[in-house]
Amino acid sequence: MNVATPFTTPRPAISEEERARRAYAVNFGAGSTRFEGGILTEEAKAINARFVDGELTEAEWIEAVLASDTARLG
Repeated sequence: MNVATPFTTPRPAISEEERARRAYAVNFGAGSTRFEGGILTEEAKAINARFVDGELTEAEWIEAVLASDTARLG
């Protein structure tokens, strides 16, 4: 999956509160992954950053993660 390809539909800016909520969720998940001995790939980090920045909705974020090489190839 090419995580650099933007969606063509313009997105309204997300609030700082929403950005903080998303960052907390992403960081919590990353910490949990590290705690279990896993690592986040650069691909996963890029997808997460797009979500935190408001480029992806929650549904698109999940779809992107599931379609990523990281998830598909383990």
